[in-house]
Amino acid sequence: MSAKITMVALSVALAGCAARQSGGAGLEVGRAAPFGHDREPVRFSRPDAAAHASSTDVVMLGDDAAASDERAAATAEPYAPELRDPTRDEATGEGASGDDPAAGAVVNFEDSTRAMDAVYATIAAVGRRAQGQRFTVVQLGDSHTESDEFSGRLRRRIAQQWGSGGRGFVSVAGGQRDVRRTVSGPWVIERAPLREATGAYGMGLARATGRSPRAVLTVEPCAQCATASVSRFELLFRRQDGGGSLEYRVDQQPWQRVSTQSVAGQSAAQSVRVSVADGAHSFSARPAGDGPVEVYGVALDRESGASLESAGTIGAQASHLEAADWTVLGPQLTARAPTMVVLWYGTNESASSRLDPARFERALGALVTRVRAAVPTAVVLLLGPPDLALRTADGTRAQPAQLPRMVDAARRAARSSGAVFYDLLAAMGGGGTIQRWVEQTPPLAWRDHTHYTPAGYNVLADTLFDALVRGHEAWTRRSARTTTGRSAR
Repeated sequence: MSAKITMVALSVALAGCAARQSGGAGLEVGRAAPFGHDREPVRFSRPDAAAHASSTDVVMLGDDAAASDERAAATAEPYAPELRDPTRDEATGEGASGDDPAAGAVVNFEDSTRAMDAVYATIAAVGRRAQGQRFTVVQLGDSHTESDEFSGRLRRRIAQQWGSGGRGFVSVAGGQRDVRRTVSGPWVIERAPLREATGAYGMGLARATGRSPRAVLTVEPCAQCATASVSRFELLFRRQDGGGSLEYRVDQQPWQRVSTQSVAGQSAAQSVRVSVADGAHSFSARPAGDGPVEVYGVALDRESGASLESAGTIGAQASHLEAADWTVLGPQLTARAPTMVVLWYGTNESASSRLDPARFERALGALVTRVRAAVPTAVVLLLGPPDLALRTADGTRAQPAQLPRMVDAARRAARSSGAVFYDLLAAMGGGGTIQRWVEQTPPLAWRDHTHYTPAGYNVLADTLFDALVRGHEAWTRRSARTTTGRSAR
């Protein structure tokens, strides 16, 4: 196996986005988050975990667990939920919408500027298996995105429909399906504090920092998944003053090394791309031991095909991401070169009776501007928040008054910014649907009346996928009529 290694600088000039220092972050280790939002099982050897004794999530591996890279990696449990039941929705149909009465009205994209035509043209080229053509979707959002249930279902469906373009970007933190991710040794996994999401965090507002060669991050495709092959890896990291060397390798090949020391005139956000023969490969990264390194994640791509990658943060609002450090986020989006960026916010805003919908509208508009500065050619799709129900004073559940207002605010933000809007609330059946979904058997929503079961997220994803297919088919018919008309003349 030969690997072609290319250094890629991720430099983008974004006005008014000076790098800022974080006010602190928490350690994230192997406990499952509530409502099915899995976390990757991060494991620390006993000496490393001692520094985090106050964290009840730390799992001790034993005194000699990290004696070598291989032993540390073998001891760490990989995060691979897709391996546990790789065909649950494809083969059994569990959670698929189909003719399920859980699915609500047929809802199409609200696209007054015909922005989606560019997406449909790309899909058509990918569908023809044109060499080098990719349909890449990047989804950013709150806990609905962080779980990777909705985006995982959508990822598998577009890969099956138009051919897999690889798994895409895999963040160092948060729920990730359709991939095997192992984090072992003395990494510190950090999330940006949402009230002040400043500092150098990547997509998903997360980063991994380390100094020891015993800290190893390994990412590889899920063998039973539709996205099992890869022909290019991309390691996203940051240059910093005093930064050490970062080592990486494909499979069991010799380690390669790149410096993460700041270089005058170069962007802090950097990546290394490694091309491989198309197939199943693993990619590992570790500090060389000569200074601190900061890693954001690894992308698993193919030269052609369709892919969807997601990075969400539990509790996030649109304003949190808009206020983050876009000298890092912007170049990362630029490097990923998405055809479409999906922004899914509004649930946390809807749960707050004090948040002005106009503020949400402005935050979404500003976020669209940030995205367009990084990827001017990408189509931006805003998803309206789905249904939720909060507990009232008498102990019952009711839809918050803010929810319809937030849906309307997202719709207005899309219209004013030239983005596309999709009304998830209407697509799932409107207000009151989540109560029915909680009570039905099997349930499609958890009893918190805010988050959805894997089957429920499948239903939501299917409504969006169906809208994408309908839109593409309508565009194909229009294009055919236009071509026929020109030929007749």
